[in-house]
Amino acid sequence: MIDPPPPTSLTHGPLDPEGVPPSAAVISAVRALAPATTTSDALKCSVLPDSEIVDACQALPPQVVAWAIEESARTVEMIEAFYPGVPDLPVDSIARAIESTLLQICRLLVGGTELTRFTDEYRGFSRDAARRGVHVRLIVDAMRIVQQHWVSVFLDVIGGVPASPDLQQILTITSRVFDAVVDTFITEYLAEREQLLAGQLAWRRATVQGLCEGSSSVDTGLVQSQLGIDITRYHLALVLWFPGIAAGYELERVARQITSIFPENTLLTVPVDDGQMWAWLSFPCVPTPDTVTNLDGLRPSVPGVRVAYGPVCAGAEGFRQSHWQARDSAAAARISHTSDTVTSWDTTGLVTLLGSDLERARWFVSARLGPLARSDAAAAEQRSTLRSYIESNQSLVHTATAQHVHRNTVVYRIRRIEDTLGHPISQRRTELYCALLLADYFGTHVLLP
Repeated sequence: MIDPPPPTSLTHGPLDPEGVPPSAAVISAVRALAPATTTSDALKCSVLPDSEIVDACQALPPQVVAWAIEESARTVEMIEAFYPGVPDLPVDSIARAIESTLLQICRLLVGGTELTRFTDEYRGFSRDAARRGVHVRLIVDAMRIVQQHWVSVFLDVIGGVPASPDLQQILTITSRVFDAVVDTFITEYLAEREQLLAGQLAWRRATVQGLCEGSSSVDTGLVQSQLGIDITRYHLALVLWFPGIAAGYELERVARQITSIFPENTLLTVPVDDGQMWAWLSFPCVPTPDTVTNLDGLRPSVPGVRVAYGPVCAGAEGFRQSHWQARDSAAAARISHTSDTVTSWDTTGLVTLLGSDLERARWFVSARLGPLARSDAAAAEQRSTLRSYIESNQSLVHTATAQHVHRNTVVYRIRRIEDTLGHPISQRRTELYCALLLADYFGTHVLLP
């Protein structure tokens, strides 16, 4: 839990810039305030604890406290009227905070020199607002409206056009009080939001982790209500990362950019600790292959961000499968020498699987390619020729075209390669091809010095 900050404090003594206490006219006018009803009836309408009202009546005449209670109720009605379209406006919390604040201003206007812990009311208020998701700007704007309203009220209280010092005192006191209020509110609001988001993120990670581990205890109905996705739909998983440090919001931007490629999708994102972001796009029906491959041409809105994605798969098991295949592709891409921005499991699945253990992959490459596994230019040329030869179904003509050389050059190279290997290419064609894929993708990680 985040410890709450200490109460906002103002220096003891007069609050106006020149150190002058409220004038006799201001003090007299405030002390003469009285409720529209009887004092006892008005005091019964307070929304604050009885102990706070008793304390206020010791610092102020009881009829002033009663007036403040009535004025606070009118102010709350004004706020409700100002925000009619906000169903979750925390009215009860607002009422307590408003009443506490107005009593504090009255104390100061009659010559009080210390702030009480009135901002404590705003701690509960701010936490309530944060939990309800009320936007901070909405509350701060309401506070400033109340401040302006009360300045007008107190100017009316002292009657006519006030003397310049009186006006300065009223403006200074209300401004200092409301500055303390806004500071307390924002600090507490942000702290509460941080706790809420941390809790939501922890729950989201735990739920996603359970899905990815194939846990049978995950409630699919709860997944839909809390994560916002229908787990029975089709899912395409992504892993986003930046070679270095990237803020979560930058990866989120790219994830949202990707959603524009696909029609009718739902996005789920989960930041992870090592600077990556996991994401899923969920679809009501399978997107066309052409739509999926459009992702390969992505140009991230945040330069440098890289993306790996898995295949589109169905249901809870598909959610899990696509994720692990995207993660495998991302892990392979991070250590490969490829500079591709986007990596697809469909195009790298085999080499990703073969290279899941680089040490063993290096042993395999060395055993199958022998001297062709060296890191020099001559060996690289031989590997390129051999791969073209196998991919063209051992066609000399097609290999020559792919290598941009004469057919006779290919004949010579293939003869040299088979002499180096010590056996015909056809004898271990599949294994040779797998070794070539590993060498091309992982480079020096699997090649000989």
